[in-house]
Amino acid sequence: MSLLIEKLSKQQEKLMKKTRQEWLDLFFKPKKFNEKKARASVEWLYSFCGLKKPKVLFFDSPYGCQ
Repeated sequence: MSLLIEKLSKQQEKLMKKTRQEWLDLFFKPKKFNEKKARASVEWLYSFCGLKKPKVLFFDSPYGCQ
């Protein structure tokens, strides 16, 4: 007995297309960046890990931080 799916149902195909589009939208249609929320999230994570608060820097592009 094989546990692998050999063919998707119509419902699974629809879900796959919907999920794919959701991920593409996250990449190509990003929401407005919230610097205050991002900074708070980083500081919370460091605090949770018992580390001192880091310096948090933001740049316009990945190239900018190089």
